[in-house]
Amino acid sequence: MVSCLVLAFAVVGLDKLQPIDEAPQDKQFLEFRTNMIAAIKKKNYSYVNSRIDEDVHWSFGGGEGRDSLLQRWKEESSIETFYDELLQVLKLGGQFGEYGEPGTKSFTAPYSFSAWPDEFDAYEYVVAVNKGVLVYAKPDTKSGQVGTLSYDIVKVSFANDYVDGWHEIELPNESGKTGWVERGPVRSPISYRAIFEKKRGSWYMVMFIAGD
Repeated sequence: MVSCLVLAFAVVGLDKLQPIDEAPQDKQFLEFRTNMIAAIKKKNYSYVNSRIDEDVHWSFGGGEGRDSLLQRWKEESSIETFYDELLQVLKLGGQFGEYGEPGTKSFTAPYSFSAWPDEFDAYEYVVAVNKGVLVYAKPDTKSGQVGTLSYDIVKVSFANDYVDGWHEIELPNESGKTGWVERGPVRSPISYRAIFEKKRGSWYMVMFIAGD
């Protein structure tokens, strides 16, 4: 299941990153993604695994291989958490490009990674991936609401320690005022992302990684 953890941030002006999804440009890829999303929702993990490349890259430390990827998630978290993370990645659009051998078509997801503006430090900023993301007065969804975000690129605040699954945020254009936001509707560009590649006439996931 998706964690209820949250991130802290300070809103930066009117900078936004609107959702981008080029999947409809390729009918075969769109069908592949639709089938993957449906399979995860139905817990048809055997199908999902069949679309993960045997040599999938999953770690900057050299981790490769479908079996070792799945084993790592079983040991460090849970296999259900892996599929849930993959589902979020698949649902958040992305862009086509080239990865690996020249001329090989690929798709990178989510758009919050593939389209991230270079001027924003990936370690310091996150983006609201929904409209009307609520900002709360306290780390409690029952507290008063002090603002909303819609696709805003915002700065993470490290002023306070992590508190009970929440982080404090600095409200935009209101010096000294703060608020709180949950993790689900905001995303770091270096959260989990995936690269899908067309190989042997079919689409496969060839990378699933986080960090930088």
